[in-house]
Amino acid sequence: MSVGPTGFRVDLAQTPEERNQGLSGRDQLDPGAGMLFIFEQDRPYSFWMKEMRFPLDFLWIDSDCTVADITVDVPPPQPGTELADLLTYRPQVPVRYVLEINAGDVAAQGIAIGDPVAFQGTIPPEHGC
Repeated sequence: MSVGPTGFRVDLAQTPEERNQGLSGRDQLDPGAGMLFIFEQDRPYSFWMKEMRFPLDFLWIDSDCTVADITVDVPPPQPGTELADLLTYRPQVPVRYVLEINAGDVAAQGIAIGDPVAFQGTIPPEHGC
């Protein structure tokens, strides 16, 4: 997929189980990689960093296939943090997709709100970007 001129290789999280698992438990995310969360309708979805081991940037993408909001440098929780104490992150507007990438990629690639998003490769065409 691409965000503006920047390409990312992504794993997909389409089912409730895949979205719940997300990147939890992984030790790292390769450079230029990400996880794309695909939802059926536009909402201001909440995300947390349950069992995360590295920081992320979140790109909140609307159904018009543009970056609608950005959250940068989201840290992993401290070891032993209870689920009830985990912070949640959400966009300022309803979105259809969320792309998690390595922290710092937004700044390094100059990604901004309003950038166009395009899906390629194995992303099912019914998702429309």
